[in-house]
Amino acid sequence: MKNRYRILLLLLLGMSGWSCENEEKITPEGVGPWLTPIAFPQGSDAWDKIFEDIYKEHGVKIIYKDFSDKDWSHTWINQAGAEITGERFETPEELTDVANYMKKYLFDVLDPATTRGVFRRYIFLVKDMKVANLSYSLSIGTDNWAFSPPVGQTNTNSYPDYVYKPKIRVFSEILITAFKNGNITLPETFYEGIDYDKTTIGYSSARTNNRWEDLWCRRGFLTTLTGDGWPTFPDAYPTMMVTITGFPGQPEDEFSRFVRHVLAIRGIDRYFANGGRFELSPKLSNRINIVINHLESAHGIDLLAYQAVAYDGYTGNEWDDSLYAPAIP
Repeated sequence: MKNRYRILLLLLLGMSGWSCENEEKITPEGVGPWLTPIAFPQGSDAWDKIFEDIYKEHGVKIIYKDFSDKDWSHTWINQAGAEITGERFETPEELTDVANYMKKYLFDVLDPATTRGVFRRYIFLVKDMKVANLSYSLSIGTDNWAFSPPVGQTNTNSYPDYVYKPKIRVFSEILITAFKNGNITLPETFYEGIDYDKTTIGYSSARTNNRWEDLWCRRGFLTTLTGDGWPTFPDAYPTMMVTITGFPGQPEDEFSRFVRHVLAIRGIDRYFANGGRFELSPKLSNRINIVINHLESAHGIDLLAYQAVAYDGYTGNEWDDSLYAPAIP
């Protein structure tokens, strides 16, 4: 009986080995950018030198030519298959402006210790990028970023297109990824006294049920930003219901909210001054200060300096003063 089992086992092993030897290899459909190395640097002009210096310091290759739309709009890209289109920066004037933009507004601000392991292999520079025919600034793919810097084409009055999408959103993505990678930490004091188990409510529910103590800002939490980068203040949108549940296991989500708000809102201290919107939200004020102070002291990341860079060149108005006015008892 034992010999019979041995023979069957040998037969099975032989069949499985034959099967592996003869089956066709599975290959990806099409050629993604991660299978197509791109020569770098792409020239010897002044802008190529800037891109080469960025690569040496931050480990990411900035590519402005010799790539096809398929390279970065392939289904490997994390855009659920949405079609991505765009032009190239080609003239010396355009390439000079783009290189200076990338240096001044992004990489001169960033510490290589923060960006370690954050970027993909390439950043493809795309002029007038659109996803599903809508203007887009940043698309994150498997081994690349496709980035559309607002050079020579964007209205400097537009906060979403000039400040948020190409700067604050990019800074946020870098910092959030660095946080996920462990390059950035938060101290335990950030979590002290915060109840993550009890549901946090929005203005409508607080008014209706007179439960102001459970209002998101009173509890030390922040809401998300809108798709255009504006802070969501629910009392300014009476029909909006905002419910924030706890964040156990999702610390990067909460980190994201605090970083984005600090970068977006100039003069944030006014919100916590007497008569300000968050005057009765000391926990929230304390947590914002913890994030700002810890990132600077522990990691050399000055969020307010990032904010100043993001707003540089912006010709639009400051935040509407009515946003500072309190609307809660």
